Amino acid sequence: MARKQSILGALKWDFILLALIAAGFGLTVMLDEPHFQPSESPTTTGSRPPDRTEGDVLLLLPDTPAAEAAKFTELDCSYGWFNGLWQHFGSFATALNRNLSPEMLAGRSVVIVPRRVAAAMPSTGISALAGFARNGGQIIVEQPGEGWELLTGVSTAGKERMARTITSTEGLDIHGPMRKHLPDTPLTGKLLPAPPMDAHPAGPMLLEVDSQPGLTVNQLGQGHVYAFLFDFGCTVTALQQGRPTEGMRFGREPGAEQLPVDARAAHKRMLTSHVPYADLLERALFHRLSEVRPMPRLWMFPGQMAGAVMLTHPTPENLRAAIGYADWARKNDASSTVFVASDIVTPTEASLLRETGAEIGLLWVNGQTRDHVTEPVGVGAIKPIKRELTLTQQRQQLSMAVGGEKAISFGRVEDSIFANDWDTTLRQLRKAGLQVDNSFGPTDPEHYGYLFGTGFPYYPVDDRGLPLPILEYPFVLQGKNANVDRLKRMLGNSEAYFHESLVISLPSTAMRTEPSPGILLTFRNTFDLAEEYRHWMTTIGEFHDFLSARRQSVLTSQWSSVNRRLTISVNLLGARASSVEGGAIPGVAFPRTWDGEEIERVVVDGEEISLRKLVTTGSSFERIVRVGPGRHTISVFYKAPPVEELEELEE
Repeated sequence: MARKQSILGALKWDFILLALIAAGFGLTVMLDEPHFQPSESPTTTGSRPPDRTEGDVLLLLPDTPAAEAAKFTELDCSYGWFNGLWQHFGSFATALNRNLSPEMLAGRSVVIVPRRVAAAMPSTGISALAGFARNGGQIIVEQPGEGWELLTGVSTAGKERMARTITSTEGLDIHGPMRKHLPDTPLTGKLLPAPPMDAHPAGPMLLEVDSQPGLTVNQLGQGHVYAFLFDFGCTVTALQQGRPTEGMRFGREPGAEQLPVDARAAHKRMLTSHVPYADLLERALFHRLSEVRPMPRLWMFPGQMAGAVMLTHPTPENLRAAIGYADWARKNDASSTVFVASDIVTPTEASLLRETGAEIGLLWVNGQTRDHVTEPVGVGAIKPIKRELTLTQQRQQLSMAVGGEKAISFGRVEDSIFANDWDTTLRQLRKAGLQVDNSFGPTDPEHYGYLFGTGFPYYPVDDRGLPLPILEYPFVLQGKNANVDRLKRMLGNSEAYFHESLVISLPSTAMRTEPSPGILLTFRNTFDLAEEYRHWMTTIGEFHDFLSARRQSVLTSQWSSVNRRLTISVNLLGARASSVEGGAIPGVAFPRTWDGEEIERVVVDGEEISLRKLVTTGSSFERIVRVGPGRHTISVFYKAPPVEELEELEE
C-alpha cells in the first residue's frame, strides 16, 4: 500500500519555486537599489612648525603640547599669535620657552610671551627678558600672573571673569576706521583683574576692557613691556576658527551632528560684516610697536598692490557651467579655481577645463546636496553594495580624471557643512593630503563679508592648540549674497584701509538653484573692479605660492635713534605667477612717520630713490617700496624735529 504524501511534501516544489521568485525579486531590488555603505575618512593631528631663527620679532612657544581641550577656555591659543604674526609681518622667529637665552634675544626688537608660556616661564627667563627690555627691547606678555609684576607694573591678583568688549581705545590714540570699529571686536576668554588706571599718556592703560584695564604699557629702562589682561590669542582664534557655544561644539543646537560653517561665527555681528575684526585687532597692537622704533615688515601682497581678489567655483554637478565661468576669466586675462566633485568629470570636460587654464581642486562630496560618491561592490555583474569613497579616494579619483602633473592639493567641503566639533573635518582634510581649504565663509543668502574676522588665510589649530598644516582661505561672498554694490564696498574699503585678500565664490549650480542677476553681474565685473581698486587678480594657487615665498623670505632691521635711520636687510624670494610680470615678490613696508616726522629720504642698495616711487598704504600708516628678488639693504631716514622743538626737549 503506497504511503500517503503529506501536504508539505506535495507542495515542496511550490515552496522552492516561491523561494526562487523571492530571491530573484530581492536580487532585483538590491541591484536596482544597492545597499549604501558609508565610509569614515581618517584624521591627523596638528604639529609644531619648524622654528625660524631670523626676524625682528621672536615668538616664544610652549615646550610641550597641551592636553585636549574639553571646552574653549581650556584651549591653548599660543598659535593665535603665530597666525597674527604670519599674516602681518611674514618674517618672524620662533623658539621654545626652554631655549630662551640672552644670545637668542640679541638683535631682536620684540619678544612675545603667550599666556601658557608666561605661566611656565622660570625666574631666570623673566630676568633675561627684563634685561632685554632695559636695553631698549619691547616685550608683550599675555595674561601675566605671579612673578611678572616688576616687568609689567601691574598686579593681577583677584577673581578672573570673562572678557566681553573693548570699552575705550583712548590710550592707543587711534583714528578713523580703527577708532570706530575696534570697540566692536568680540572678545573671548578670561580677563585678569587690575586696579583702575589712567589712559596713556597720563597713565599706563592703552585699552580698556569691560571698564577696567585690558592692555597696559610699562616703561622699563629704555624699553617697554605690554601686558594683555584679556586673552588676545584666544580672541583671534575664536574669530578665525569659530567660538564654541557648548563644550567644543557650535550653534544654537549643539547636539546637531553637522552644521554649516556660518554657525561657527564668534558673534552675530560677524554674519554681516564689512569689517575684518581679527585683522583690526592685530594691527592695533602691531602698529603700536612702532611708537618706540619704526617696525618694518614684508608687505602682504606683491610689490605695492593694495590687496588681492580670487574667484572660486564649487562644482557638485553641472561642470559645463564652471567651465564657462573659467573660460570667461581666461578671456579677461585671469584665471579661477574650480572645486570639482570627483565623479562628474568626463575626458572631454577634463580637456576643456585644462584649456581654460583654471586651477582644479577637490569638492569633497558628503551627501549634503547630492548623492554620495560611491563605488559598486560585489562579484561580477552582481554588485549589491554601494560603498562611499573616502576623502582620500575621492582625491585620487579626481587626480586620475583630470590628469596633469600637479597633485590635487586644494579642497572644499560640499556646501561648507562641517562636523559639529572643533576640528574633525579640518583634520580629515589635512590627512587626505590637502594643503588648502576654502570652506569658511557666508553660505546663507542673508550673510556676507568677514564672518571669520579676516580675508587672509590662516592655520587652524586642533584641540591641543597645535596648528594643522593646512591653510584655511575664507571667502567673503558667495552666490546669492554677492552683488556689485557689496563687492565695490569691500574692494573700496580694502584699498582705502583694510588691505585684504577677497575670495568670491560662484557655485556652478548658483544660477539654477538661486537665480539672480546680481550673481552674474558680480562675476562679470570682478575683473575690472579688481584693477580699478589696485587689487591683484589672482588664484588661490598663485596666492598660496606667494605666501609660501613670503614666509621663507627674511627681513631684519636696525634702528639708530641718533641718526633717525632705519636700516632694513631683506632676502626676498618670489613665486611664479602668470598674473604678475617678473613673478610675485613681496614689497617692503615701513612706517610713514616716526615721532611725528615724515621720511626724508630712502636709499636702496646704496642709491637714493625718489620718494615718488613709494606708495602710501590706505591708512597712511606705512609706505611701501618695491624691490626685486634677492638680498637688499634699504635705509630709511626720518626728518629731524624743528630746531625749536629740539630746544624745548633739551630744556
